[in-house]
Amino acid sequence: MAMIWYELTRWLAYRSIKHPAMRTYVTTLPLGLSIILTVLYLLLPVKPPLTSPGGLLSNMLTLLAVLPGFFIAALAAVATFDRPEMDEQMPEPAPTLAIYRQGAWLDVNLTRRTFLTYLFSYLSVLSLLAAALCIGGQALGPWIESLFAPSNAGACKYAAVLASKGLFMFMLLAVCSSLLVTMLHGIYFIAERMHQPH
Repeated sequence: MAMIWYELTRWLAYRSIKHPAMRTYVTTLPLGLSIILTVLYLLLPVKPPLTSPGGLLSNMLTLLAVLPGFFIAALAAVATFDRPEMDEQMPEPAPTLAIYRQGAWLDVNLTRRTFLTYLFSYLSVLSLLAAALCIGGQALGPWIESLFAPSNAGACKYAAVLASKGLFMFMLLAVCSSLLVTMLHGIYFIAERMHQPH
């Protein structure tokens, strides 16, 4: 059972890569961006509709629906790209990752190919999760708002609806921010960094 869990969650390995710069890409930038965007959303005097046809979630889903296929195609291209430099160890300090082999955890230095395959694996599943959040938000949003409809306390109802929207937006924006930052990092790496010897 533990091995099955390891295999099914291995797309998260990108977040476990050890390198001085990785915390910036997997935590600091996405978290900071999602907090800023959530606060801006909550401060808007007129908030864009979330669940109505043509609303925010519908428009986001249109964009997110094409990303999983793109990232899976990029993953396949990286995994099979015939170029010797792809299999060279990355420059020092080389990123490392713990992998489970034959009953033991081993820290391995990543090559350019393995780094990019972990990156695009992460993006593939993260884009699916973002799309699922949009679909779930559209399906459950009206029901959640209806839960507060019988309340006679207008201020309490407004605060509860605002809090639930804020929490949902933060979760969605956290996933989308991580998606955006990781995608831009991957584009930089493929376009420029992997062609540099050091």
